Amino acid sequence: MKIVFLFILLLACTCGKNLSNDQSKCKQSDISIMTQLCLRKGYQPHLNGCKGEDTDQKLNNRELKLCKDAESTLKICKFTCPKKSSKFGYYWPTNAPGPDPTDPSPKPTPEEIYTKCAHVDINFHGTDYYNKISRSTIECVEDCLRTESCKSVTYRFSDRRCFFKSQRGGLGPTTAAGHTSVDMGCDRSFTDMTCQREGIAFNGADIRNIAAANIEDCILLCKDTEHCKSVSFFEPQRICYLKSKEGGASGPSKHNGMTSMNLKCDNSPVTNLNCLREGIIFHAADLKTIVAADEVDCVKYCRDTEQCVAFTFRESDHLCILKSRRGGHGPVKAAGHNSMNMECDNSAVTNLNCLRDNTDYPGADIRQLTVADEEECVRHCRDTETCKSLTFRESDQLCFLKSRQGGSGGPRPSFGVSSMNMECDNSEVTNLDCIREGIVFHGADIGNLLAADEEECVRFCRDTELCKSITYREADHRCFLKSMRGGLGPVPAAGHSSLNLKCDNSPVRNLNCLREDINFHGADIRNIVTPNEEDCVRHCRDTENCVSFTYRISDKRCFLKNREGGSGPQKANGHNSMNMHCDNSPVTISLLCLREDVWFPNVDIMNIIATDEEACARHCRDNDFCVAISFRKHDHRCFLKSRKGGHPGPQSIAGHNSMNMECDNSKVDLSCAEENDNFPGHDIMNIIRQDLEACVRICRDTTDCSAVSFDQINKRCFLKRKSFEWWEKVSTVNYWSTNLSC
Repeated sequence: MKIVFLFILLLACTCGKNLSNDQSKCKQSDISIMTQLCLRKGYQPHLNGCKGEDTDQKLNNRELKLCKDAESTLKICKFTCPKKSSKFGYYWPTNAPGPDPTDPSPKPTPEEIYTKCAHVDINFHGTDYYNKISRSTIECVEDCLRTESCKSVTYRFSDRRCFFKSQRGGLGPTTAAGHTSVDMGCDRSFTDMTCQREGIAFNGADIRNIAAANIEDCILLCKDTEHCKSVSFFEPQRICYLKSKEGGASGPSKHNGMTSMNLKCDNSPVTNLNCLREGIIFHAADLKTIVAADEVDCVKYCRDTEQCVAFTFRESDHLCILKSRRGGHGPVKAAGHNSMNMECDNSAVTNLNCLRDNTDYPGADIRQLTVADEEECVRHCRDTETCKSLTFRESDQLCFLKSRQGGSGGPRPSFGVSSMNMECDNSEVTNLDCIREGIVFHGADIGNLLAADEEECVRFCRDTELCKSITYREADHRCFLKSMRGGLGPVPAAGHSSLNLKCDNSPVRNLNCLREDINFHGADIRNIVTPNEEDCVRHCRDTENCVSFTYRISDKRCFLKNREGGSGPQKANGHNSMNMHCDNSPVTISLLCLREDVWFPNVDIMNIIATDEEACARHCRDNDFCVAISFRKHDHRCFLKSRKGGHPGPQSIAGHNSMNMECDNSKVDLSCAEENDNFPGHDIMNIIRQDLEACVRICRDTTDCSAVSFDQINKRCFLKRKSFEWWEKVSTVNYWSTNLSC
């Protein structure tokens, strides 16, 4: 009897001890009801440290029942009320050590994060990238904290499985008994609940829906879910809808029993009704329609909707139509409708000096409507997204709004029509020194029209979107507008003159880039006869995308190129080549990157005979895609490479020297190296090296190499194409492993 009594007494003590430490099993929903609803409305529970606020707010019958149920449940798990700060919300008590007072920004402990951020009976669904057995939720949190890419965890008690998540809240929370989930960076700051919209549903853009006690609990789940910006809470069924957009996908709608809220909102007074356009519909670009009391109410609905930038209000039925574009797809006159952009320009029209009389900008129409004059036409253009220009026809006072400066093909003479860009350049034409006499800029035509002279042609080009150059034909005064500097390249043609709106007439000072007896093969734009290399430089300057050229002395032909070094250099007597920009600095610094008896295989651009590695490096500098070289000593063959370290990576071959044009020769940090650990798989290649330091250096020289494993017995270095997390390593005797970024 005594033994049985003692056993029962011991069991009771043990149970009491577990009960007193069982606060972690309190449901988040009950905690939220108590702290966010009951205490705020003055409820006085019999719970440790809990005291209701002194407030005039009263609980209704349904809320009172919720509070009593929550109190009963929280008593069982020995809940202690958190300390409260009016600015920062609630802080949860913890037995963990306090922060180091000497640390200016102490990091929270796993216990503190768990106590503050845990959601009991909640699973953060999806975005798993690793799972492991953990002894407790605290250990699960601790492992996540030391893993850079871990943003949240879910712990399953049935098999003690800890799931690492790459997003805060995974793909959203779900109810799951026996699971606890924790967001590592949860936000428990005070939430302004005045953003609530009662009787309103935010439709679409759902991340997840889940049972919740109230909208406060719903907001808490939203804060802990990545990309969540708003919620809708259906009170009769206590369903919480988490949303990825403010106002949902398309905006609010009326719905009894629903309360919706953006995490951030604008409740300031409406002061922008001066943007209202009476008798105007903003056509199309509709997001949502909702009945509103007036335009002010409509403004508020638009504020709450992420993509809303404008609206139309129909007076007859008070219908508010939210719009995703400023001005919709253009204004339409309609009595009984008022429209407005959330931001507008009501300043005086001061740009009518951009008006071009008797000129039409054909094409690129957004919309047309009847207006009093050009000034009203300008105001409609201001109100319309993408409107850049307009045409006004005097005969019927029709205003054509345009989406491109100068219309689709540039100006056209047209009597009785006026056109203008919203922004224009009326300054004096001062760039006629860019004229190239006897030259046609071939191709790349936007349009053509008659012009009195080159100066007028320049003005037409200024007024035309994308116009960068012109060709003027003297015989018929035809002006050709071009979309590329130099068109598709210069062609000699008597009676023509061409001009880039911007040009470089400075003296040619870069002939030190000239490489004699070298042909830059391929990558030709166009060729033209010129008296010398200097003239060839000038044609290259005038031609868009020209970055190099080859000059053939025998027939004075200049080949313009769109790649530095063309497709690669070739020895060719009587040819001189140059890049417009080059590096003639000493190669000595680059030669520090030279790796003796190493070959960078494959990825050849081309090869050429060179006196030594220095000359080989100079050829590489001159080539657009060259980032590395290999030099074969016995025949002085220089191989230009398009990939650091070649492909797949360096090889040990006597009589070959290789180098990357840029390298890292800094001291190797082995402080992160792990003894008797191997990084499995993801091999780029392997190579014999004398030690781990040499292994790391060869990894530095290899494209995409992020980590190494080194076999100390066989001196074999394994290059890895990814960095490894702490849980991925495999215990292997006589191996060392390290990530390059440790």
